[in-house]
Amino acid sequence: MEISLFDTAAKGFLNLLHLKVLLAMLLGVSIGTFTAVAPQGLGMPLVYAIALPIVIKWEPITGIALLIGASSVSAICAAYLPILFGIPGGSGSQATVLDGYPMGKRGEGRRALGASFMAGGMGCLIGTVTLALAIPATRPLIYLMGSPELFVVMLWGLSMVAVLAGRRPIKGLIAAAFGLLLATVGQQAQSGIMRFVFDQPYLLDGISISIIALALFGIPSALDLALTKLGVEQQKLDAVWSYQTSPLFNAAERAALDVAVAAGCVPNAVTDEMFMELRKHWTSAREMCAGSSRPRAPTMLRTEVTS
Repeated sequence: MEISLFDTAAKGFLNLLHLKVLLAMLLGVSIGTFTAVAPQGLGMPLVYAIALPIVIKWEPITGIALLIGASSVSAICAAYLPILFGIPGGSGSQATVLDGYPMGKRGEGRRALGASFMAGGMGCLIGTVTLALAIPATRPLIYLMGSPELFVVMLWGLSMVAVLAGRRPIKGLIAAAFGLLLATVGQQAQSGIMRFVFDQPYLLDGISISIIALALFGIPSALDLALTKLGVEQQKLDAVWSYQTSPLFNAAERAALDVAVAAGCVPNAVTDEMFMELRKHWTSAREMCAGSSRPRAPTMLRTEVTS
């Protein structure tokens, strides 16, 4: 006789009443909290690698309780790093940096942490209830999914490129092709064939998009810290995109930023007029990095951006 899903869930809740299971879950919560607030380099895969040789000798329910406690709380407590330091603590906290870190700098760190914890807790509860209710309804559909259906799903995902690209379909197609190229790296799931591994063990599992996203989110924070150490005021950093009209920037700084913005365009948009304006205030690229300007320097810039 098939065991009901709700009967199994009720037995699982009853297992929590055992003292050793509850203590194991509390220990897992402590480990997950420490992993979430620890510096980058620690994560749940490393916790699993350390804990599995130990919990494999325990009773199955006790070991599973420890691992569940560690993994569930690590995603919620990962808000400490993005809110307090501007560093994404994991793939689920990347968007927290956008709103949480500015609130932390304004002295609203407690409010940001409370909102993040509440959102994470409510999300876990809603997701768990939705999954429990959806499994009985979707189980027959899962059994019907085959290769043709999966092909249609992938085709639908690729067709979303046209929607996201908007008025620039060529760039959208290039980005989609680059994404497919990254997806071909690693071991093929069905056949086990190694693709573009180049005898590197790190490429066996493919290229992790979450790691690339974390690195992209960390670049602005790293630049912010570097500029702060150079003595650049935070008020100037916040107004850098309106430097042409902001009173915080002088003429020399506006000329240097005009060249920097134009040099970052594709194709290069630097003009001779920009260099002529730049030479009125700066004598060398080293002086621009040091932040010292001189009116009407007679020498040429030693480093120029070529178009």
